[in-house]
Amino acid sequence: MPSLVGPSHYVFFGAIVRRLQWLRRIAEVYQNSGDPELLVSLARTEKLFASTLDRAEKVSGLGIRKPYPLTELLDDTPVESFLARFYDELCAFEAHLFDLLHAHHQRVGETEAQIRIEECINICALWGREIAGEKLLIPNDERYDSYSVFEGLYQFLEGGDLQWKPLLPRRLTENEVHYELRFCPHARGHSVSSNAEAKTLACRFESVVFEHFAKFLAHNATFSRTRGLDHCTDRIFLNN
Repeated sequence: MPSLVGPSHYVFFGAIVRRLQWLRRIAEVYQNSGDPELLVSLARTEKLFASTLDRAEKVSGLGIRKPYPLTELLDDTPVESFLARFYDELCAFEAHLFDLLHAHHQRVGETEAQIRIEECINICALWGREIAGEKLLIPNDERYDSYSVFEGLYQFLEGGDLQWKPLLPRRLTENEVHYELRFCPHARGHSVSSNAEAKTLACRFESVVFEHFAKFLAHNATFSRTRGLDHCTDRIFLNN
């Protein structure tokens, strides 16, 4: 093994794989779109990122109660280099995918586009709840306050501390979480795509995942995401 693998590496790797699994579910919604141009482009994109997607296919489950077998997938480079490259590939795949989906929406018109978007929103809501439900099965994890919600988002959706402060807290109290997303879809893959509308679509879908993750852990929570000049921010309130 080229270097020691620690807990933070497993957390980050798990978040990358889960995001790829989520993106694959989004892509599946469009497989029956009947748009030949989109289908050809999706097939070409999957071929382009085949090695990246294959890594996600080699593991099963959500990697929360039982971490994914990272050591079995490492190559001969240091683990930090392997994960950095895997993350960059994820960002590029995500940017390509949402560029294609946005272009499809432009071709088919508002009504059909909205049908696909609503289907994706339902997928995102289910995905957020699925991850949160897995988190609740961790032994001795019975907290449902704002700190637990933030910690869950930080670890299982953003990959913990391997990147510096992926969620930067602005306010964190017993009943409120307000944080800045330093790596939301508007920032991911910026070197691959400059399509602001495609990034906004990706950020909208991601916010649904975050919202339903939070609401599954704290049923009285309210959630909002706001686009800022530099970074998006989320606010989560736990109503008494």
